[in-house]
Amino acid sequence: PGRAGVAGQRRDTLCEGESLNVNGQVFDEDRPQGTVWVTDLACDSLPTEVRLTFLPTDTTTLDIDIFAGETYQVGGESFSTAGNYEVLLTNQFGCDSLVYLNLDVLTAIEEATSTLSLDGLSLQQLLDDAPTRFPENELRLFDALGRQVYYAQPYQGQALDFSRWPSGIYHYTFRPSVRERRVIQGKLLIAQ
Repeated sequence: PGRAGVAGQRRDTLCEGESLNVNGQVFDEDRPQGTVWVTDLACDSLPTEVRLTFLPTDTTTLDIDIFAGETYQVGGESFSTAGNYEVLLTNQFGCDSLVYLNLDVLTAIEEATSTLSLDGLSLQQLLDDAPTRFPENELRLFDALGRQVYYAQPYQGQALDFSRWPSGIYHYTFRPSVRERRVIQGKLLIAQ
């Protein structure tokens, strides 16, 4: 008796999609603020002003192609089998960051059909530019029978000594980025 109630305030920060229940009333992104009557320890009902702030969540979709034997990593998880995966991470605000990974494992035939133009560059010019222009590249060379005779990921400009290779036609594939399907392919004639 004789005691006057004092209005209260609730300022909370939530992630998108979350809600807060205050004395039976739900506050969310559709209703981020309002007044609720809350009973205190002296059994008085006091008005409490609720104001919510929402931090963003993230959703990312990755369409990734890899070759057999390779893996792709999202967060702390590694994937090597074709399929659709969901990986739940935490963003810089402490909220959910959901990654949808659509992973495909390519065969040599698919690699050969997914090509880019050399933009007028010779193989040697491409290899000279690779370390700076395409830092996440991959280079493969195959003999006439389709056997892989050279592999580098990334190719960092090291000299290729073709003088030790038998004469013949060799095929090459160059991926500017291992995170993409795009492949530059061509043939190389070695005559000794």
